[in-house]
Amino acid sequence: MKKSNFTNEQIKDILERYNSGNSIYAISKLYNVTHKVINRIIIENNLIKRDGRKKHFYNQTIFNDIDSSEKAYWLGFILADGYINEKKAFMRIKLQECDKNHLDKFVKFIDGDKGMIKYETHNITSNKQYYVEVNGREFIKSLNNHNIRQGKSSKEHITKIPFEYRKDYIRGLFDGDGHIEEKRIDLVGSQEVLEYVQRYLKETCDIHVNKILEHCNTKRIYIGFNRYKVLKHLYYDGCISLDRKYKTVKLLLQVAMLKSGKIGSDSLNI
Repeated sequence: MKKSNFTNEQIKDILERYNSGNSIYAISKLYNVTHKVINRIIIENNLIKRDGRKKHFYNQTIFNDIDSSEKAYWLGFILADGYINEKKAFMRIKLQECDKNHLDKFVKFIDGDKGMIKYETHNITSNKQYYVEVNGREFIKSLNNHNIRQGKSSKEHITKIPFEYRKDYIRGLFDGDGHIEEKRIDLVGSQEVLEYVQRYLKETCDIHVNKILEHCNTKRIYIGFNRYKVLKHLYYDGCISLDRKYKTVKLLLQVAMLKSGKIGSDSLNI
């Protein structure tokens, strides 16, 4: 529907819906138009924005249902590496400059725009740090419903993820709080998160992960002997992931297969 086709009654309905708390994205879906059209109607009718911090539009309900591998991945990544401010209703993901394109992926995922990506200069190293700040109470509420809360560091809680998407959820955790090197991989998190990962790897890969260790104010697990099997399972071809870690994983797997003489094999138990 084009803007010129809106009747006065429809414009009134749009303004009433917005005033009653409906998001611009939700209203745009209802009327089958872009969020820019709805935003223009709000501005032209001198309606005050509910949240002065919010300058960009996106799908605030993207995490209401976790029904895809991409949603599961980003939920895991935010749990590991996102910052939540519930009082001011915003979520921030901040990454180093070499990982900026990962923010591009996230913005595209939430149907936002590249103007949402900003940067700041580290006051010690002077390196650029890029970040996305997503504002909106409806969005924050959906994260809360999946046990992502403010002050979650070392106290992270798992949410219900359909079994077929759990490897994507866990890959998000590894991309955010994991470390991958030739001789071992490790993951930092709460006791609950690490026990969840242990159970999943036991059920799906028949891998017993060593005991959970203390690490500063949180916990850590290490995977040595079966690390390649885990990496091959989590970082499957074409999966969404942090490019830097995906390339590292593929290189390690290639080198491992060359060393073992298993090029072309579907299994990798090194």
